Amino acid sequence: MLGYGHPVIDLAIRRQLEQGITFSLMHPLEVELAERIHDIIPCADAVRFAKTGAEATSAAVRLARAFTGRTKVLCCGYHGWHDWYIGVTSRSAGVPGPVRDLTYTFEYNDIAGLEAALSDDVACVILEPVVFRTPE
Repeated sequence: MLGYGHPVIDLAIRRQLEQGITFSLMHPLEVELAERIHDIIPCADAVRFAKTGAEATSAAVRLARAFTGRTKVLCCGYHGWHDWYIGVTSRSAGVPGPVRDLTYTFEYNDIAGLEAALSDDVACVILEPVVFRTPE
């Protein structure tokens, strides 16, 4: 929202660098920010931070599978390098076949194709909101 190189943000980052930036466990600043987000957005029952989009989408897929008890993922667009996604790309070397078999792709703006792929074992549908052209 603020763009790159915002002076106030850059100053805060420089100050935090002196105290450390990569921690294995949750840092008190994460808790404080999560509480502030919840105060601003009360329907945000839980807040989770991630370093990359791939990490965030992988967490969302795992959560959907845990919540629904289902395994199949339908996806469209690019979602990083984790096994659940990369197994359906040309870079799938090293991803076991049973893992690759849990993810299916559909074409952007192809609602009929998406509907045809839906079944009782679908845990979630994940897609980029815009892929080179306007959504229909």
